Amino acid sequence: MFPRPKINWLALFTFAMFISNLAGLFLIYRRLQPPSPAPTANMSPSSPNSGTDSERLTQIEQQLASLQAENQTLRRQILGSAVTPPPAGLAAVLPDLDTTAAQSITISDSRFSQIDVYEIPLASSKVVSHLEFGKVYPFTSRQKDWYQVQLPDGIFGWVSAQLVKPI
Repeated sequence: MFPRPKINWLALFTFAMFISNLAGLFLIYRRLQPPSPAPTANMSPSSPNSGTDSERLTQIEQQLASLQAENQTLRRQILGSAVTPPPAGLAAVLPDLDTTAAQSITISDSRFSQIDVYEIPLASSKVVSHLEFGKVYPFTSRQKDWYQVQLPDGIFGWVSAQLVKPI
């Protein structure tokens, strides 16, 4: 039989404490570093509006739209279908937001039998429903190239202005 090797428990404990302290220092170092800015989609360095302010504005607009959608989702969960559109005073905060009420839209091209309705005004966001060709839908506001529509079941969503026309 082979002789059993002796374990130096003190050296093993010291090594484990060293690794533990090293991991703790790494975590502290990571928390002290300022966060790096998140990359934004569809911004090329050669575009004239690719400055820091423009990128930050895009990020803020996306965060605002996401928070509005989350707010509507939470209101639907709490209040059921009694969800109100965004307040008219929002136009003062977001000058690009047109809160024109009591207007409608429909799909502009007959080649599309239906188009997607998104949770926020961003084509990569979650699809919450669809609009069907030939039907008329009320819209509650317009933000740049997007219309916010209210569907018959009370859900609010966003559609691209390129695919619809106001009537």
